[in-house]
Amino acid sequence: MITSGPNGLILIDKSSGWTSHDVVARSRRLLGTKKIGHTGTLDKPATGLLIMTVGKATRLSDIVQAKPKVYEGVVVFGAATDTDDATGEIVKEFVCEFTEDELMTAVLGFKGEITQRPPRRSAVKMGGQRLYRKDLRGDDFVPPERTVTVHDISATDFDPADPEFGGNSTVKLRVECSKGTYIRSIARDLGEALGGSAHLGALRRHSIGEFTLDDAITIEQLEELADSGNDTDYLLPPAAAIRDWPQLMISKDLRENVSHGKVMTLEQIGQEHLTEEDRLALVDEDGGLLALVRVTPDKEIRYLMVLDGK
Repeated sequence: MITSGPNGLILIDKSSGWTSHDVVARSRRLLGTKKIGHTGTLDKPATGLLIMTVGKATRLSDIVQAKPKVYEGVVVFGAATDTDDATGEIVKEFVCEFTEDELMTAVLGFKGEITQRPPRRSAVKMGGQRLYRKDLRGDDFVPPERTVTVHDISATDFDPADPEFGGNSTVKLRVECSKGTYIRSIARDLGEALGGSAHLGALRRHSIGEFTLDDAITIEQLEELADSGNDTDYLLPPAAAIRDWPQLMISKDLRENVSHGKVMTLEQIGQEHLTEEDRLALVDEDGGLLALVRVTPDKEIRYLMVLDGK
């Protein structure tokens, strides 16, 4: 079981005005450790679920980040911006004229595997450089298109004259999507699909895989817990990152084999029924995560990751 220093996941409900890096930096001070990362950037104006990995659990960041995400956002029609959201400068104004039925049809066109052009002001890399750095320098470039998956998308609360957004037409979108999907790009492209312009007016992330806002705390609540000496009360164990993996408790006599990443047969661990490419999370008697493994064609386990190595 992992015991040295804080290790695990913290679910934060990020406020608008904070960058993801701001949250990580504050958490490092509060927890007294530099080894903290996050599992998917939220833009500064966006709110919602930000999962931080702490200590040895930072090695699980890619696994958490690969989980599908659910967002709710507001698309504002009538103007395109250079950032594809409300923080940017307006670069084009073109009123969208459409019926509600046309809107719903256009929205459904984004469901499934789609090709998407990320915003110019984004963390996507091009030629080894982040796009936002190239954009801030004034470089002339076109962001490279890439394929993402929108598992589900729906539109509600269409308002032809929303007072919260300057009297422009708006619609709320709920999107369940794969890693790397930009809701800003969907907003921009939705406006173009309807013959006009649009940008993202607001965004909130509700879930990442099985993790939801219901179990999240604010950074202010984390500060209160730190002041009272209870800053790890909301620290989920590393094994929470792989709840959807089959788990196998390893006996004490095999524990050292796992710690050293020693190859073992399925017979040795009593799992002869497993087949090639099956995955397992190996845990100790307390549920502490020891290692992640996969099954080879030779009926052996190969280590994807050892978290309790010596």
